[in-house]
Amino acid sequence: GIEEDVLESMAYLKARIKDPVSEMALFLGCEVSVDAGNVDRKIGYLREGKLPTLNGSPCVLVSFPDHIGRADLWYCLHELDQVGYVPVIAHAQTLRTFQEDDGIHEIRCLKGDGLRDPVYRFRALIQLDLTSLHFSAPDRHWAREMIEHQVVDVLGTDAKNSFTNPPHIQEELRAITQICDPAYLEAITCGNAQKRF
Repeated sequence: GIEEDVLESMAYLKARIKDPVSEMALFLGCEVSVDAGNVDRKIGYLREGKLPTLNGSPCVLVSFPDHIGRADLWYCLHELDQVGYVPVIAHAQTLRTFQEDDGIHEIRCLKGDGLRDPVYRFRALIQLDLTSLHFSAPDRHWAREMIEHQVVDVLGTDAKNSFTNPPHIQEELRAITQICDPAYLEAITCGNAQKRF
């Protein structure tokens, strides 16, 4: 199962953030790095409980190499789906396969919209980094496109720590409010996560 020190750290952090004023909550999960060469091994770790899903739900936050090909991406997502997991694609704005001309259509297909092939009938979710509107040009442009076309399911901070990639949440949310309506913003900042995880 999950290492005892991880569970102890979670309990410690949960106790530290109990604040009646704050709406913050902490849930166990991790980002699982997946590619066509390791997907079976990572699925094994998930099934054995060595890697946690998001808050014990069937949802798994998966990251892929930026350069992963379309066929390998679909293969990995299909394999996760076949054993009951719902892939949540982390850092979707960085995947080169999505940055092609038909990227929005590709994402809609991965999300189950308009999919005709019975072999690949599954639903992946899309996570976008909150800071992505300030990344380099291709990622920034693609993040904006994804939000404008409302294909993002959840936002994440990608804050590894407060030194190397601190989130500037208020600033980032202000930028996003300029390109999407309030109901969609509410869904991707908390509503969808509350329903799915």
